[in-house]
Amino acid sequence: MIQSYASSNVNTIHLPLLTSSYGKTNKFFDTSTIYSMNLIYEKEVFKKTKNIEKINNFCELSDNWNGYNAKKISSVVIEKAITLLDSFDFQPKVFPTGRNTIQFELEDQSGKYIEFEITENEVEVFFVDAIGNSKEWSLSHISEVAKALSLYYEA
Repeated sequence: MIQSYASSNVNTIHLPLLTSSYGKTNKFFDTSTIYSMNLIYEKEVFKKTKNIEKINNFCELSDNWNGYNAKKISSVVIEKAITLLDSFDFQPKVFPTGRNTIQFELEDQSGKYIEFEITENEVEVFFVDAIGNSKEWSLSHISEVAKALSLYYEA
C-alpha cells in the first residue's frame, strides 16, 4: 500500500511511503523506484481484473467440463474466490479444479510455493518453503488467508 508522507517544510519533496500488509518497516524511496512500484501496482491491478473475469467465466462451465465428470463450480465458491483476491498483493495463478473448487497458486524464484484451494466450507492451504519443507492446513474463514500469505512472503 502506498501512503503519502506529509511534511511541514515547504522545500521537502513528498515521497510516498511504502507499507505492506506483510512487512514491518516503512521506507522512503526515490522517484525512479516509486515509478517502478507504480508500474508493478498497475500490472497487478490488470492481473486482478483478468483473474476476476476468469473466475466469473467458471460459472459457465457445465457438468463434465473437464471430461472426467467434474461438477459445475458453485456460485458460493466463485464469490469466495473473487473476495479472496483482495488478500493478494501479487495476483496468483487461478484454476478451476475437478473437485468443484478453485485453486490459487503463487511461486517465486527461490522455490517457495503456496496454494489455496477454495471450497464452499473452507480454504485448504499447501505451502512449501525455499528448502522444500511443506505444510498443509485448513482455514475456516477467508479472513485467515492473510496469515498464510504472511508465512509465504516472510519465509
